[in-house]
Amino acid sequence: LQFIQNGASCSLAASLYTGEGYSLYLPDEDWTMETDGEDGLEVWESTVNEAAQLRILHLGETTMEQARADLIREEASFSLVEDKRGGLFGTDSQNGQELEISFFPSETGTLYAVALTYPTEATEELGALLHVMADTFALHP
Repeated sequence: LQFIQNGASCSLAASLYTGEGYSLYLPDEDWTMETDGEDGLEVWESTVNEAAQLRILHLGETTMEQARADLIREEASFSLVEDKRGGLFGTDSQNGQELEISFFPSETGTLYAVALTYPTEATEELGALLHVMADTFALHP
């Protein structure tokens, strides 16, 4: 993975992870993964700062409008608003956290979401890396 961090070019060794209906590249070091099959949730958490996470949500056969409404309700501590691409973003100013959610409808009718959570003060470091990781997300039939 190549990205800009604090104005400098960075590169990390990464491996392709293939999940149910999708894939993405993840750094080989400093990230751990947990799954919750019942909720259709996979979480990668930074071992450097556990507040930094990338989550893949399997939202089933729902509409983006319903998914947005459900996530706004579930993530009530964040002041979430819709972005220009139909995703959500916002801040939990009380806890100093940022949350960004992008939606990906698949050809099979399943809706996926990629959610990034990171400390506001780490936007230029972990936030930048999380965006690069999320940008590698791809759906597979």
